[in-house]
Amino acid sequence: MSIRETDKGAEVVYASRQQAVLRHIAAMVDIDLPDLPERLDFQGTGFQSLPNVELVQSSGKRKPVSAHIEGGFWIAKMYCEPEHDYDKVIRRLLLIVEAEERSGKPRYIEVSDFIIAQLARIYMLFKGTIRVSAEVWNEVERQLTTYRYATFHEPMSENHKVIHLSSEWFAIHRFPDAAFYDGLTGEEKKRQVKQNIIRFLEKRLKYGWSEFDSSGYYNVDFVALLNLIAVEQDLQVKALAQKTLDFMLVDLLHHSTNGYVGGAKGRVKLSNIVNSKIGVFWPLYVCTGYPEHMEFDDHMEWSTSFFATSAYRPHPAIAVIGTERVEPYEVKERNVLYTMPDDEQVTGSLKRYHYVTKDYVIGSIVQKDELEPYNFHRWLNGHQELSWSIVFASNPEALIFSSHPGHDQLVDWGMHDYWTGDTHCDCHRYVQRRNVLLGRNDIRKEEQAGWIHFYIPKHAFDQVREDYGWLLLQSGNAIAALKPEPGYYWTKEGPWAEREIIVPAASSAFAMEIFDDGQYTLDELLPLLKNRSVSLADGIAFYHSLSGVTLELDAQGTGKVNGSTMNYGHYPKFGSKYVYSEWGSDRLSIKNQASDTGCWL
Repeated sequence: MSIRETDKGAEVVYASRQQAVLRHIAAMVDIDLPDLPERLDFQGTGFQSLPNVELVQSSGKRKPVSAHIEGGFWIAKMYCEPEHDYDKVIRRLLLIVEAEERSGKPRYIEVSDFIIAQLARIYMLFKGTIRVSAEVWNEVERQLTTYRYATFHEPMSENHKVIHLSSEWFAIHRFPDAAFYDGLTGEEKKRQVKQNIIRFLEKRLKYGWSEFDSSGYYNVDFVALLNLIAVEQDLQVKALAQKTLDFMLVDLLHHSTNGYVGGAKGRVKLSNIVNSKIGVFWPLYVCTGYPEHMEFDDHMEWSTSFFATSAYRPHPAIAVIGTERVEPYEVKERNVLYTMPDDEQVTGSLKRYHYVTKDYVIGSIVQKDELEPYNFHRWLNGHQELSWSIVFASNPEALIFSSHPGHDQLVDWGMHDYWTGDTHCDCHRYVQRRNVLLGRNDIRKEEQAGWIHFYIPKHAFDQVREDYGWLLLQSGNAIAALKPEPGYYWTKEGPWAEREIIVPAASSAFAMEIFDDGQYTLDELLPLLKNRSVSLADGIAFYHSLSGVTLELDAQGTGKVNGSTMNYGHYPKFGSKYVYSEWGSDRLSIKNQASDTGCWL
């Protein structure tokens, strides 16, 4: 089967799904914008500041759409309602670009590049088909050709790097005779930009993304890849972008349930993970039709309109991963360590383990390579990282993870905030076997807060029980049993009341064991767990589970399962009964378990 082969019936269904999602997104924004100022300025000087503009919402129930991603919502509006005058909309996006460039923020955190990618998409889709004056289109063309796109080695995280490359690739093909910011014409730039794109994408195909499974930054990557795919003049780059996007969708579906992606994640913020429908859920729906359709309601998800206006079609085998899994399975994965700028000399990786069922996904980082003491990139270790989590199929708001809150300087820099990140601490270690996870936390630095906490939104669970030091939480058919050592207490006041438990110790351990398919009721389970404890003695964390698995973990992260020391050196890039890709390979196999057939991407 060709990698892009689809039958006519499937194409009709796919296109119908695209249009339905576009209609939902279009309804989230109101064309009646207030008058624009001559210029926009930033409120405050913090690294997170954005222009003080928000979209007018058609429903007071929805949250505002952030200024730097609003173009993704306008694309849907333009597609569904081309009769409006969109001059003010596009002028507003141009003003945001100018405000970003004047902000004084370092280039590696300013987000004018996000707006440039939105302007490129609007130009390629709607030039000549919607009501926009020639003057405004000329200003868009000026921005696309004079914008200072990043050089390959400019310090930037991978989402910024790929979106710079993508927008520049579109601009030099659309305006080959124009003089760009560096004095070269678009035609003169093509060879070097192409080399940079191939170099960047081939590394991701072979070694994965360091901002892995990021519910926020994967949207940026998706936008960049879909804009690359839209440039028809170079089939090599187009095919490479399609393959990269296929690999990313496989990876996400590989450890998801009901479209909710579980386990560890690279570079996330609490606002992106408190609901599993925020971020990558809707792109997965557009591409696979899984799970069944629900009204689009994600005010942070701006790449969905790019998917819904794209000719990109995922390989037909990809949908099988989301829809035809029956039995639980293990997933072993590997990702390159985070570096900025991209450092091709860094070959270290982190290994992730997931256990996937129809009711939940639990996963963790089980091993991480050490960078040399002199390596500049050590300061980024754990940057905005979520080191483990559980998601439940029955409720997107039912999730559990733990972290420690860092210290004020790192919070200000956005590297290690109250709920995500492990920068400058490297405090967490895990060992996992299927449905049983043992974690430990050793906070050794005085400037770090000397305790850890768990995010547990009590309201999102069907039932909650506590006794014998155990906390039991039921969501649908699954029951999560948590035992922190040396104990915990609930936060009762403030923004985290009934959403946070605190373990008040610099050295602590916890066991998490999940039960499903009606194995036990809560009343049956509590007495069985009564005499089971987590020990932290002689430097070793220990738990013997009700499921019959014994886990041990020392402070260096050496884990044992049933007495055998774990060896993670053999981990592939992707590995399960459905998917396999060797570390360092740009090929991936997908197996259809129901028919015992497979294919290679």
